Amino acid sequence: MSFSSGGFTRLADRTAKEGLIRRDPDPDDRQAALAVLTEKRGEALDRAMTTHVAYLRSHVTEALPAEDRRRLERILRTLWDATE
Repeated sequence: MSFSSGGFTRLADRTAKEGLIRRDPDPDDRQAALAVLTEKRGEALDRAMTTHVAYLRSHVTEALPAEDRRRLERILRTLWDATE
């Protein structure tokens, strides 16, 4: 995914307005800001992941044998837990 600087600014503006990020001053660059994820972001991410997992279960994992499906679910759960 690529953004122009203006496109990224608009995206940051929208996500900040929705309360998903906050902008903090960059201590190393007075012209820059740091985008910091908020707790609300976690709630939105959980909802999105629930929807995404349901889609994967119904469209992707059905094609896998049961043992492969269990193995994939264990791997994905490990990856998910590592991000929290």
